[in-house]
Amino acid sequence: MNIKDYQWHFGFMVCGWSGSISTEHSLSSGGGFVAGSSRDPQYNLSYIVENSVAIGKPIIGVSINYRLSAFGFLASNEIAGEGATNLGLKDQRLAMHWVQENIAAFGGDPTKVTIWGESAGSQAVGFHLAAYGGRDDKIFRGAIMESGNPVYWISLYTPDYFQDTYDTIVGSAGCNTSLDTLQCLREVSTDTLNTIINTTTPALIAGANWTVYAPVMDGDFLQKYTSLQLQEGQFVHVPILSGANSDEGSVFSPYGINTTEEFYDALTSFQNFPAVPPFFADQILEAYPNDPTFDALQNLGDAQAPAYPYGDQFRRVATYYGDGLIIAGRRQACQTWAAAGNPDVGVKHGQEIPFAFLNLNVTGDAPETVRLAQFMDGSWISFVHDLNPNVWRNVWKGDEAFWPEYSVDGSVIVLDTNVTVHTEPDIWREAAINLINDNSAGIFNR
Repeated sequence: MNIKDYQWHFGFMVCGWSGSISTEHSLSSGGGFVAGSSRDPQYNLSYIVENSVAIGKPIIGVSINYRLSAFGFLASNEIAGEGATNLGLKDQRLAMHWVQENIAAFGGDPTKVTIWGESAGSQAVGFHLAAYGGRDDKIFRGAIMESGNPVYWISLYTPDYFQDTYDTIVGSAGCNTSLDTLQCLREVSTDTLNTIINTTTPALIAGANWTVYAPVMDGDFLQKYTSLQLQEGQFVHVPILSGANSDEGSVFSPYGINTTEEFYDALTSFQNFPAVPPFFADQILEAYPNDPTFDALQNLGDAQAPAYPYGDQFRRVATYYGDGLIIAGRRQACQTWAAAGNPDVGVKHGQEIPFAFLNLNVTGDAPETVRLAQFMDGSWISFVHDLNPNVWRNVWKGDEAFWPEYSVDGSVIVLDTNVTVHTEPDIWREAAINLINDNSAGIFNR
């Protein structure tokens, strides 16, 4: 499987192409598994489907919704005991089986399904590649991941980690005296339960950051740390196109860090990313120096020290958080797929969406913007249709670089807003990112 990598310097890097009507099954909506919907206009598939016909690579787009927040990801010992964990992911899996059974009636080919997601949707795609120990149920032949990969952003917990969250909701629902608290919750009306979730969640999140409703390592759907599954080859070996925005951390980084000491304190506490032990925090400080020559965030303008509330060390801090949450996982996935040696198949967080979906309502119609969107959209379509993002180039009037086949020491393709497409080695911040990936299981528990 070939993988190609891209870097959007307004935002995004793609590893991967790993390759007749093809079905695109979109798991695209983001929202951290607690919010989001395929109704969001930025995920409108109409434009990309229309363009697929125009360039002679017709695809069918299927958008799905799945249960979010507590309805989809509430976890506890009781829920695990009934095999009811990760319901949101299982909703998605059921939708994939629906596509297998029904897409032919719409003119699609069930053997040519590509699953595609962004942010939480992308993380979900990564989990489906690792689901059930990497079992291949033959329900998709390719995967596109935008800002998410098989290795989770944060720690992958077991259901008992969320027991306090479950107990809080049980108590608020008046079910704490029931012999079967889970059955009691099931008998609460949807509207009432939704109100309970909405009123209790803010306090829960304030105490635990964003981890109160999340996929869990249940020994079934997610059987072990997915970083270990990648090491052991336990994933679905299909072509992937996987990317991350160059400045992912600018959204997730804590603000107001002005000194190395404050950065150290953030590292050793949960600040949108798992806390690390003191000895490892020292290694991170060394790997991510407060040095203007360090290869840090690229797209914050000319200011050397962003003003309040960002903090004097925002570039340094945001670079680490972007790498830790998303970018390191992107590289790890790319290198893993490349090392698998399968047959030839082919800015800030979320900023690539209007370009990949050819949805220019939020980006404007400047010529360079339109051209980049058309180039990216065509490449995505080509991957879905042919598992190769280069095949469509016979109808593209331009001399942009072809996506090279990714290898363990491979190159990324860089897509800039002025469409100066070129390739570069995927080695920037190599030592720092290796430090993160080498400790995915042992330090970050994922």
